[in-house]
Amino acid sequence: PLKIGEMAVVELSHFSLEAQGNADHQNVVRLAEQEGMRFEMLVPGEADKMFYELRAVSNAWLLIKGAREHSFSLGTADRRYLNRFPIALVRDARRRILAFASLWVSTSYREAEIDLLRCGYLAHDLTQHFLIVSLIQHFKAEGFSRLNLGLTPLVDADTHSLAALWRRFGPLLYNRGAPFYKLKTLRMYKEKFASTWEPLYLALPKGVRPEAALADVEYLASMGAPGPKDE
Repeated sequence: PLKIGEMAVVELSHFSLEAQGNADHQNVVRLAEQEGMRFEMLVPGEADKMFYELRAVSNAWLLIKGAREHSFSLGTADRRYLNRFPIALVRDARRRILAFASLWVSTSYREAEIDLLRCGYLAHDLTQHFLIVSLIQHFKAEGFSRLNLGLTPLVDADTHSLAALWRRFGPLLYNRGAPFYKLKTLRMYKEKFASTWEPLYLALPKGVRPEAALADVEYLASMGAPGPKDE
């Protein structure tokens, strides 16, 4: 098995805004609410009636990031896709959507995972932080056990001198590719919330070159395979 990253998981029973060390989260919630931001949850099927607002936020995010739809490692801002899932929103005082997140939810395991998370032109530094803290509070109140913030790719692979070339491929991308992929910033950001880091592995059949498989995973996760045009 080849380690390709770590999942940032919030153990909801361990999280409290009032806990020591969470003053940053408290300040974000207080300032966001003072500015008129409000958190809202849509049940599956409700995204359809506001899809064009959601797509406008998504398109703005893609332009700001210079990115394209992933369509492999994440969902996509497609009308039919978003309509299948719960959607979390942050609105401003004028009821405009600043940011949204689609969610994968398992009621049997009492776990949730953030899929898409996108902020539009009207969002600012507080918006995403406020959305994540609001999601943590929401799912904790609903009796869920964990909220998964998603994967930070290719972290903590072997770096010693005897490690095989393909074992050192991960840190190479992580360290030298950080200005492009911003992986260090991503991990530091998720560490504000995560209480557990869980490794994710890729299992390869005999005869498959690990470096080739890693390159394919990195390509698909960062750029996505071509797919049908979004609605």
